[in-house]
Amino acid sequence: TSEEQAKVTARNFEENELEYTASSAVTSALSDQKVWLPTYKDYTNANGDYGFSVSTGSDNARRCSPSDFAIANCTYVDSSYTTPARQNGGTVQYWPSSAGSASNYAYFVNNFGSVRNNRVNPEGYAARPALLFNL
Repeated sequence: TSEEQAKVTARNFEENELEYTASSAVTSALSDQKVWLPTYKDYTNANGDYGFSVSTGSDNARRCSPSDFAIANCTYVDSSYTTPARQNGGTVQYWPSSAGSASNYAYFVNNFGSVRNNRVNPEGYAARPALLFNL
């Protein structure tokens, strides 16, 4: 509804939050986003703003259940791990919006909820978009 849409708050990214080389042009272009991919910083926030562990290690809160759409579109599903939403459905690896330690690297969250940095390989990874609500 229009009332629900009005509660969606835009996300503004901080400089250096998206690019390992610190490009303010990229940060400016992605400010005021209503739907976005969380960043490395979001997934390891020391303030606990989003309920994730500060550690980059395994975290149940970062595990992601695949949607039916993701499964139908060849997202790799690891059935060794589960979430409350899909006890028999497994988990998927997905991309945050942060670049990694080199131009061909990016951060990703693996099947058991660890945040990792690796060479970009788009096959089999999912996206986990986020929204902020002003309640």
